[in-house]
Amino acid sequence: MLDFWLEEYKSTAIPVPTQSSESASRAKISFLEWAEKKKVSSLEQDEYTKYLLAPVLPDVTDPKWWWLEPT
Repeated sequence: MLDFWLEEYKSTAIPVPTQSSESASRAKISFLEWAEKKKVSSLEQDEYTKYLLAPVLPDVTDPKWWWLEPT
């Protein structure tokens, strides 16, 4: 049984490629660069916050006038 294992199965095993430490460090560095960009962009205000901080329109007494104003 041991001979069968050594000659038939064990010898035909396919080596599994592993990730080298250099390519792993490159992937980690690129991830950290992406995370840093994401952190910077998260400091920007979203559209809703910009909307809330926008100045209020002057008093509009007739909303139809405002909507029908030419652009």
